[in-house]
Amino acid sequence: MAEIQNFPFNELTHYTRAEAALYQKLLKTFFFFEKQSRFFEILTEPLDKICQQQSQLSITHFEARTSEELAGSLPKDSLISVLRIDPHCGQALLTFDSLLAKALAHQVVSGEIIDPKKISDLQLKPLSSMEEAVVQYLLVSILDQISQNISHKNFSLQFEDLFKNPKSLHERYKDNEQFGVYTVMLKLFGRDFFLRLILPVASLSQFAANDYQEALKENRLKQFGNLEADFSLEVAEATMAPEDFFDLEEGDVILFDEGHLKRSADHKGWQGKAELVMNDPNERQGFGLNIEQTNTGWKGKVTSAL
Repeated sequence: MAEIQNFPFNELTHYTRAEAALYQKLLKTFFFFEKQSRFFEILTEPLDKICQQQSQLSITHFEARTSEELAGSLPKDSLISVLRIDPHCGQALLTFDSLLAKALAHQVVSGEIIDPKKISDLQLKPLSSMEEAVVQYLLVSILDQISQNISHKNFSLQFEDLFKNPKSLHERYKDNEQFGVYTVMLKLFGRDFFLRLILPVASLSQFAANDYQEALKENRLKQFGNLEADFSLEVAEATMAPEDFFDLEEGDVILFDEGHLKRSADHKGWQGKAELVMNDPNERQGFGLNIEQTNTGWKGKVTSAL
């Protein structure tokens, strides 16, 4: 048998409460997009018509970045679109590779299905003013469809500007201004393109999913639903000071304030009510049970959810 190794807990990344709160905002916004009915279909439908083929979108990951970090991390050939989110959210940014812009423009102008093997050749020539105009037209059309179809009162998108120099972010935003950056993978023309939707952290509360806790539970079940977890059965309760609790020693007797079980009518067993709870320090989850002692152990019938 292989030797069991201790987990290196001291090597885990440490987060402050402010960083944890920021991550929760990012996560709530992620669930907002995930829970929107037909959100990705709304985005891809105009692309599918223009490109005469099926495209696919998915959010791959998200993170928090300052404007200074963004300016240094975006590729030099990125196109940056400035969007207006009304009524309360201000500006957002959408960045994408200039190669994607050239491929889309080529498809619109020529009307021919582009050969995936020839897409890389487009990288050799600079983006023309006509191609930029085509990209702006596509963005305006797609954003208009999103605004009309997405079911959220604070989600209205309008195109404002398009620029190519990531360093100009310094001129538009303060260096310490924070953004939520959502990386989106677009499968199109037989390739994977990566876009970034960049939202000011101050606006993220506008997109928070109302059913965030339910969405989080569904996500956890997808990831860990088949793993075993520890549950415990609570049959009595006691109130005591923490210092008394930590002073307990072997042989000490505890008087419980309330017990959930009592002797059965025939005095051969026990029955009553108890709680089956998941041992989660962050959230109390479980069920109320009717408990009965049997010849082989205990059985409980679920009566309610906690």
